[in-house]
Amino acid sequence: MSTYGIKLLKIILKFITILYVLSIVTNAYAITKSNSNSHNLTTLQKNIEKELKQQQELDLKQRNIEKEKLEIHQRMVNQANDIQGYEDKIIDIEKQISILGGQESKLKKQLKIKDVHTAKLLGAIERIAAYPPEALVFSPNISPTNVVRSAIMMRSIIPQVNSQTALLRERLENLIETEEQLSRQHEELKIVSKELSGHRQNIEIMYAKLKQQSDTNTIQQKKLSSNISNLKLRAKNMRTLIRKLQQQQQLREAEEKRKKIRKYQLEQARKKRLAQLERSRKLKQAKEKALKEQEIARLRKVNAEKARQESLKLKQQQARLKKEEDQRKAREKLALKRTKHSDSLKSVVTRELRRHPFSHAFHKLKLPVAGVLHNNYNYRLADGTRQASVYISTRTNSQVVAPYAGLIYFAENYRGYGPMIIIEYGPSYHVVLYGMKNITIKAGQYVLKGDPIARMGDSKILKIEIRHNMSPINPMRWLQ
Repeated sequence: MSTYGIKLLKIILKFITILYVLSIVTNAYAITKSNSNSHNLTTLQKNIEKELKQQQELDLKQRNIEKEKLEIHQRMVNQANDIQGYEDKIIDIEKQISILGGQESKLKKQLKIKDVHTAKLLGAIERIAAYPPEALVFSPNISPTNVVRSAIMMRSIIPQVNSQTALLRERLENLIETEEQLSRQHEELKIVSKELSGHRQNIEIMYAKLKQQSDTNTIQQKKLSSNISNLKLRAKNMRTLIRKLQQQQQLREAEEKRKKIRKYQLEQARKKRLAQLERSRKLKQAKEKALKEQEIARLRKVNAEKARQESLKLKQQQARLKKEEDQRKAREKLALKRTKHSDSLKSVVTRELRRHPFSHAFHKLKLPVAGVLHNNYNYRLADGTRQASVYISTRTNSQVVAPYAGLIYFAENYRGYGPMIIIEYGPSYHVVLYGMKNITIKAGQYVLKGDPIARMGDSKILKIEIRHNMSPINPMRWLQ
């Protein structure tokens, strides 16, 4: 064997040794990384169990909050009933004040007229007092005819004076009594208005407390759900990575086995070719160079294709994960928007409608606002259409409540109507309220009968429509 062949053999042996050492180092690194990932996966599973336990505690806290919310709702209903009672009382007092004011004006007008008559009567009496009957008899300057006429006039005037004096005294007493009653009604109106203001402050405090509890618990649940989702996603990615590393380990072992077989085959072929090496050295060098260049080109092409496939697969996986995350956030956002009130309140309203369906609630609907109910249903309007609503005349800033337990289907401004609330009672019945100013409820919430939902504005007119299968029906059959 020539010196050149020995050198070439040494180079080939060194190259094989280096490949073997690299394969051992790579396997050791893969095993270490796999053990580290397994430890991280165990830690993630413990964190998930801890977060789930916290979520169970939050669920228990949520159930307690729901009970408190139902109690607060009932107190709000009671407060709203008290407010409507005070508003009815204020309306009655204002009516009495209006009646007493009219009586006072009428008495003052009558007294003014009587003052003129009384002044004339007193002038006549003063003239007669200048010539009393006894003096008239002995007066030499007055004729007997004038004496007789003066005596007759005195007899007719004295009873009238007594009658006018008694009537004037009675009307003055009536005027004084009316003014005292009017003063008492004004004082009572001030007291009732003060109590009404206190009840309104109580209901606003309870509503703020209810909203604060609901918002705080919603934020905590959202944060906890996000943490659990992130931990589950990380655990899923970790399991995928471990499976991938295990697959790569198996592929490396198969490749190592294949390399050993190939090494043995090459060694056998090398031993056979060494005898012919010297004769075909130049030809073999050319062939080996060509084969080497082809192998390098093929490996580069394979590596490039493999890298491209892995990059494409990674991008697709990232896009899929991002799409799933966006869909999850959209579902959470939609669920949060639709669920403003708790499932417990929803079950209460559903159970109430099941026991007392709206279709049989004739004359059981509570008046939404304190005031006077006017029936103008089916009246012909100027444009030829028929009136579909009735209305209640009330006071500014009066409390508007839900007439029956149901679902808030719509609660915002509507073209031409202003603020409007539509309450759904099953799939076919709806109550429409408009004419109020401030809406304190949102669409998607469940309300009980008497729940505060809005306040009146300056219009002082609340219109009510009841629709069955989207067609208007007479509300007077349902209202109390």
